[in-house]
Amino acid sequence: MDATAARLKKMEKKLGAIVEKDFARKNDGHEPGHPARVCKMAMHLQAKEGGDIVVLIIATWLHDYHRLSRGKNGHGCHPKNSLKRVRKIISELGIKLSSTRMKKILNCVKYHEEGTDSTPKNARCIETAIIQDADAINELGATGLIRDFRFSGAHNIPVNDAIAHMCKGGAATFGRRKINTASAIPIAEARFALMVDFFRKFHDEEHGEA
Repeated sequence: MDATAARLKKMEKKLGAIVEKDFARKNDGHEPGHPARVCKMAMHLQAKEGGDIVVLIIATWLHDYHRLSRGKNGHGCHPKNSLKRVRKIISELGIKLSSTRMKKILNCVKYHEEGTDSTPKNARCIETAIIQDADAINELGATGLIRDFRFSGAHNIPVNDAIAHMCKGGAATFGRRKINTASAIPIAEARFALMVDFFRKFHDEEHGEA
């Protein structure tokens, strides 16, 4: 392992440890395993699409800190409300970054739930596109199904309502959010197809069909 790879691995280990601690009590699909999967997918996409690995590692591990807070209406906060905390974590971990990298990380976190069309032009870059795709892909496929069922169980949502939510969420990935990068499209399509097949089978079994 060369010096750069070793440095990146050490940095990711630090990030993983603090996320593990902060998200230990989450059981609704945003547990520590989620940012780990998003990071791995982002690295897969980065190998084909390019982009700053340091920005992607930090942004993927810290992208969901808004999930730990609640807005005035009791619902989750917008990712922009976590940017101060993200800066603090980076500082506490002793990670030295250029102003350009810090700006990209904050934009990735702030706009990770958006699609390119709804991301301000001055925040659009390959890193933002990749984290949007990696996070969206994690909502799909077998992982997406498990996450949605965990979320539904944590919030006492009936099964049929959970299925309806999954259908809507999967469609949103190809609608509101869309997929940005060419490398992510076949992955997202394959995972969505798995979900559609599951929904069909669930419908058949729910209605007593063999």
